[in-house]
Amino acid sequence: MTTPPGESTPPPEHGPVALVARLLTVQLLAVIGVAALIAVVFALAGWGTGDSVTAVPGETTSSAADPAGSGTASATATASTPATTPPAATTPASTPATTPPASSTAPDLPKVDVLNQSAPGGSASAVADRVRSHGWVVGRVADFHGNVSTTTVYYPPGLHQEARDLAGDLPGSPRVQAAFSTISDTHLTVILVG
Repeated sequence: MTTPPGESTPPPEHGPVALVARLLTVQLLAVIGVAALIAVVFALAGWGTGDSVTAVPGETTSSAADPAGSGTASATATASTPATTPPAATTPASTPATTPPASSTAPDLPKVDVLNQSAPGGSASAVADRVRSHGWVVGRVADFHGNVSTTTVYYPPGLHQEARDLAGDLPGSPRVQAAFSTISDTHLTVILVG
């Protein structure tokens, strides 16, 4: 069928399949745009970058010694225990592992959160028990989903010395660094890396 000269060809009719495909394409492009916007916001805010956001170069501690002489972090030196821990009151008070440091007996001692990033199962519970045995008060024992390169004690502003004392109570000489935005701004935080 030919079109007579001077007449224009009518536009092709779009069937329902073509309209649905077009609608889905527009929606897919909108989703991709929103995802890109979210990625840009996260990148600008520094979320999800772990300890590299507020890392303080050269600030480590070497006051702790590895009592087992294994040279491994506390996360790998502890035995695997269940994820839940009994309350501190069930641990006999008359048999502490060592004498608490002078600074940890102060009434205003900060709580300690123990978070397991990639250490073997039960490591956070075992380290929390060790922290309690040194006189510290444990706040939260949980998993951490981030990117910390080595076992670290993080401290909020004003608690640097307490963090160094806590690191001295842990095997493997964990590093000590200022806390970053996604962890507690009032507690000391130990993040265990296997």
